[in-house]
Amino acid sequence: MRPAQIRIGAALALAISAGAFSVLPANPATAAPERPTYLGKTYFTGEFHAHTSISDGVQMPMDAFTHVAANSDADFFTLSEHDVLYDRRNSDDFTTDWRHAVSDEWRYLHEVSASFNASQDDLVTIPAEEITWYDTSGHMNLFNTDWFMTARSEGDSLSFGAATGDLKYDLPTFYARLKQDPKAIAQFNHPDPAGKGAFADFKHLDRQVDDRVDLIEVKTEANRVQLQHALDAGWHLAPVLNGDEHAANWVSGDESITGVWATGKSQSAVYQAMRDRSMYSTQDVNTVLTFGVNDKLMGSILPADTTKASLDIGLTDTDASDSFTSVQVLTNGGKVAYEVPEVSGRDVHVTHDLAAADGDYFYVVAKQADGDVIVSAPVWIGDTTRGANYAPTITVDSEVPTQAAYGDRIELPAVTAVDDSGAEPKVTYEVWDDNGQVPVTDGGFSVRSYSDHIVVVKAADATGSTGAQMLRIKVAQEQADPEGAFQYMDGTATVGERPGTAGLSVATDSTIDHVYAQVRPMGHGTWRNVPVLTSTGDTTYELNTIGKPGAVYQDTVTGQPLRSHEFQLRGLKNGGEYEYRFGVSEAGTAPRATDERAWTDVRGEFRAAGAKNEPIYLVGDLAATSRAPGDLGLTQKVVDQLRDQAPGGSTLVQTGDLVAGGAHREYWEDVDNHVYDGLGLQVAPVVGDGESAGDLEYNTQNADRNAIFSNVYALPRDGAVGESNYSFDRGDVHVAVLNTSYDLDKQLDWLAEDVRASHQRSTVVVGHTSYFGGQAAETPAMADARAKVSRVFGQLGVDLYLGGHDDVYKRSAIYDGRLAATPEEIAKAITFVTLGPGGPNFGTNTAKPWDDVVDDADTQMGTVLRSTDAGLSVATYAVDGRLVDETTLAPHRKG
Repeated sequence: MRPAQIRIGAALALAISAGAFSVLPANPATAAPERPTYLGKTYFTGEFHAHTSISDGVQMPMDAFTHVAANSDADFFTLSEHDVLYDRRNSDDFTTDWRHAVSDEWRYLHEVSASFNASQDDLVTIPAEEITWYDTSGHMNLFNTDWFMTARSEGDSLSFGAATGDLKYDLPTFYARLKQDPKAIAQFNHPDPAGKGAFADFKHLDRQVDDRVDLIEVKTEANRVQLQHALDAGWHLAPVLNGDEHAANWVSGDESITGVWATGKSQSAVYQAMRDRSMYSTQDVNTVLTFGVNDKLMGSILPADTTKASLDIGLTDTDASDSFTSVQVLTNGGKVAYEVPEVSGRDVHVTHDLAAADGDYFYVVAKQADGDVIVSAPVWIGDTTRGANYAPTITVDSEVPTQAAYGDRIELPAVTAVDDSGAEPKVTYEVWDDNGQVPVTDGGFSVRSYSDHIVVVKAADATGSTGAQMLRIKVAQEQADPEGAFQYMDGTATVGERPGTAGLSVATDSTIDHVYAQVRPMGHGTWRNVPVLTSTGDTTYELNTIGKPGAVYQDTVTGQPLRSHEFQLRGLKNGGEYEYRFGVSEAGTAPRATDERAWTDVRGEFRAAGAKNEPIYLVGDLAATSRAPGDLGLTQKVVDQLRDQAPGGSTLVQTGDLVAGGAHREYWEDVDNHVYDGLGLQVAPVVGDGESAGDLEYNTQNADRNAIFSNVYALPRDGAVGESNYSFDRGDVHVAVLNTSYDLDKQLDWLAEDVRASHQRSTVVVGHTSYFGGQAAETPAMADARAKVSRVFGQLGVDLYLGGHDDVYKRSAIYDGRLAATPEEIAKAITFVTLGPGGPNFGTNTAKPWDDVVDDADTQMGTVLRSTDAGLSVATYAVDGRLVDETTLAPHRKG
């Protein structure tokens, strides 16, 4: 059996010193091992496809790099993380410098690669991405680009938890983008029509695309069949063998490798080797293959008038137990053009002449006794393979503006499409922005957002082979229209950490870097002297947006980048009522209050709160999946009832599952329109299962949880896991909000510090999970969490915990993890309340040993907290005004 790791030493150098295959002069014994050279290039090895936990592998890039350097002799190694598993996927397809990329993880991968390469010279690392279609198009690696893109999500991509891609990028549109970057290099990964796809049967061949796609993985017999098919289709490709590792066995996991003939050991040299296609795949790490035709190295294209192919083939394996049993030269159609006779042993060198003609190609397939296969890159005669079907070429005959203004009408360009068959191709147009497909009417479209508008022209021949051109239109922000800039979610005023503070958040297209706000007392009459506030945070995040019609949801959605702009408000007067509006820049700077064209109308109102013991309103789950206005309006009806029962409140706490799916922009817009519109309160939102659904925890570079939730709201940043864990004060009540979906231990440690720093009389903790609720409390994990929180709450003197989720009202006094049984235990107990339903969904009680007060009526409910002289009053009302439950809790701590 061959060792997985073997160095090229003197035995190899002596064994392969025949013909055009030479070795460098001998160095002193202490020098590095000699490397073979051939036709002006030097021999190296590498792998060009692997993963870490940046996508669906394990550990981190530096772990992979150090492992490969320590456990293999590979000279080059690529990490190519899946596009759909990067933290932010759809904002960097036109990034020109990776250092300025929106994706934290894309920047991080490049930074770690550059740092590792600078620290040593044993291994050259290469950052890349794997573009991942799940509609049988296949997977491709993209090298040597500052930009990266994400394939559309058609197929089963969401079934294993992948994020949503960019709806415009089918295979032809990716090829169109690839053509725009002359430095870009691409690779067909694991081609197999019965596996992850075969690139539309290798259609869409285009001369520029062919110049960019230089590599194809050849690891299995099925891959070799597809290599032959791709070559016959006209592609010019070198076979490579990569591990595609998802475990901590990068390169060392098997004995296969890619042979690389390059001018040196550097990123630039290996990129040139890729372009030159001077590579081969080998299932035996020890095998060195040389193959030239007419003194040109494998991967070369010879002149079309070449009539004789003088082959030079060399194969060497340093392992004494290995021997070659077959060496064939294959040509068009997989035919055997030449078979080396009487092959045996571990050293083969042969020359042979073949007749050649324009459109031919020749490549070597060698086999060993143990079944290992070695496949060379071909050498081609002429630029065009015989029988190749090129996609139609498209010439744009009329100009399309490179920049436009919001609301402009753009006419589609006139184009000429020509196909090599002589038949007239079918020409179609698509227009895309970050929202999805832009409607086209009467030969044109209107600019509807501030994201780039991409015109994709496609021309297809009778076989479906499609050529594409991509035209990018940037949208100018000078003299921006505020109605267009703020067309998404207005958000709502949220609680601040202290009385007299609040937060505002508004969403725009991600291309808008900063926005502005004014906040004034209602009835003030003029904006003239109101300060102009500049947004902070200004963070890009992504939501799923329905981007085109379709019967299958997954096939209709795009991952829309938005930018969250936050404002932290200070100096608010307790009980004061305020209104706000948003503005866009004027000539690149903050607008003046009198620049009316830069400002929206009033976008919301709220009542400042915090200094006095006024009522705090609480509502449970809404999760209106029907999206019907009647269902969505139920929460406001509950709040209206609570305000009638306890007037004067300024704060609404909502305990999660306000939206049914946090990744859906449409659900957040429903809440914006039917819950927050006209609410007039400061909101303290809580992450629930609904908010977490689809909000994928992908960013290895940021410990904050629930990126979507945290960008929809502007909340205090005093917690342990970002804005989804925070605290605030309302009169004598200190409220701490937990994200019960993630990192409970970390938050409980934070809670200890937070509560001990508070001087309020009463301590209330709020989360989505109802630890002493109904059916959802039955799992073993919940039992552990229940014991943990009851113990910590008891140590900290927490008076009340409020959760949701179960859509059944419960109240229990918990002492030492169980229902309190005596007056003394009740006096020391923590009260756990499960809020009743706040929307259209109703639960049925599952009896538990901790049950005390239970109401599972099928009606909406809400709760009011008030700090009184007697303690913390907790009163729950049904939407029709019925008193469901009422109690007063004496504080465990003294303020």
